[in-house]
Amino acid sequence: VPSELNPNWYTIETKFETINYEEVLDIAVKEAKAKGADALVNLRVEHTYSERERYKITGLCIKRL
Repeated sequence: VPSELNPNWYTIETKFETINYEEVLDIAVKEAKAKGADALVNLRVEHTYSERERYKITGLCIKRL
């Protein structure tokens, strides 16, 4: 869903009870491909624990012309 802060940012909620780093990267790649991207650059992954485990991925999707 588009983020409230910036319409070009997206939040993806998953229904996984637990998720690992590889699954998080797979989700990021699938979402980038779905948007027509050929590459992800400046990829950053943050892993935190609050009331539940969370991963935050930021990066830039690139489309070759």
